Amino acid sequence: SKPDIRTMRSSVPPSNPSDKVRASARKVMELIRSDEEPLVRIDEAKLEEEIKTNLDKYKVQKEVGDSWTRWDFHFSDPKNPDLTAQYVLVLDALNFCFWPLPGYEYEHLAGAIKAVAERDPTLLGAENLAKIDEETLQNWLLASFKSNEEDRKGITIPGIEERARFLREVGCALLEDFEGKATNLIKNAKGSAINLVRLVCRHFPGFRDHCVFRGKQVFFLKRAQIFVGDVYGAFEGKGLGALKDMDKLTCFPDYRIPQLLHHLKIMCYSKSLDAKIQSKAEIVAGSEEEIAIRAATVVAVEWIQRILSKYGRDASVYQLDWMLWERGEAILTEIGPHHRTKTVYY
Repeated sequence: SKPDIRTMRSSVPPSNPSDKVRASARKVMELIRSDEEPLVRIDEAKLEEEIKTNLDKYKVQKEVGDSWTRWDFHFSDPKNPDLTAQYVLVLDALNFCFWPLPGYEYEHLAGAIKAVAERDPTLLGAENLAKIDEETLQNWLLASFKSNEEDRKGITIPGIEERARFLREVGCALLEDFEGKATNLIKNAKGSAINLVRLVCRHFPGFRDHCVFRGKQVFFLKRAQIFVGDVYGAFEGKGLGALKDMDKLTCFPDYRIPQLLHHLKIMCYSKSLDAKIQSKAEIVAGSEEEIAIRAATVVAVEWIQRILSKYGRDASVYQLDWMLWERGEAILTEIGPHHRTKTVYY
């Protein structure tokens, strides 16, 4: 008799998407280690020295929501979980690649969507998202950047077509699978951070952050994982944010952390790659250079966690990501440029 495919599927435990990020990042580092001049390498001695010297900078926030709710540009309303969840999903659907517009930062994006949520919550409803156009989204995103309408003329948000498409994709998927509510998406994860990453990647193609390196599939899932982290932070680890396995997430590899780790001499680049970054030349999305930077970031933060544990400092990788991101933001004018990649993933 033929095997029952349904029975076979139910007996196989679901894969952990964050473990795929870890494993594939390590594989990239293994592949480049034997190169004559590796594109990126991690200086373990510098890493150990950095932690030993600056142990006080690696303190975990006392309250779960500290890295979210203390920033004024974020929206969070405990009395309105539906709107809070909708806000976070919209924010992370759009949270990528603003560097081509000088001066536009994450806080402008977060503040712009917050203003929309406060002005008219129905604008973030799935029905509206499913039909949003580029012009409407452009007006949303520029409002917190240039308050004067005259000043906005001639300014275009990078990748506005893709951003609008992603929001339509989010709106349609919410309507089709979750009765239009991001809260239902979160509830379907049944209190598991990893389940939520899996659900986001399954239902929203724009969050499937992966690539191919020397014939090997590599996963990063930056925005899928950071959405989970943001849900946890926005709800302060309670209610919808009570996710029991946050410690299984990896870091969220984008621009700021590799920029900081290079400044600290923990991440070292080849001469050619370093010259490109210092000159602010574009590094092509999906190139070996870009993938190596992101893979090294994932591995380096895992190593930081391991070394911290030797000094009695327990921290989850997502907490280290928040710490390092905030540290990089605090000294932004003192550190060198970040790599420039035009991408829809971060």
